[in-house]
Amino acid sequence: EEPRPGMKSGHIPKSKNLYFNYLIDQDSKKFIKKEEIINLIKKSGIDVKKDIICSCGSGVTACILKFVIELINKDLNIKIYDGSWSEWGTKNDSPCEKN
Repeated sequence: EEPRPGMKSGHIPKSKNLYFNYLIDQDSKKFIKKEEIINLIKKSGIDVKKDIICSCGSGVTACILKFVIELINKDLNIKIYDGSWSEWGTKNDSPCEKN
């Protein structure tokens, strides 16, 4: 459920979910190994051969995703949707999917 009042629940159509905290080793508080990052990206269904737009609830943790994906390949075209769900989820005409 969406905890913020006035905001719809769901996600941007065709988006993939990769929780940023999975990218951080909980003991060392450092990023996990490159091979593990690659595996998580694959499991999430993110196609690194396409342009990538990172988003989250407010745009902040999207920066972590962009940074980590650039650790894998700095030549990828990665953008951040800084409005993220806090913008998308408040617009009545923005499409929304629910799984």
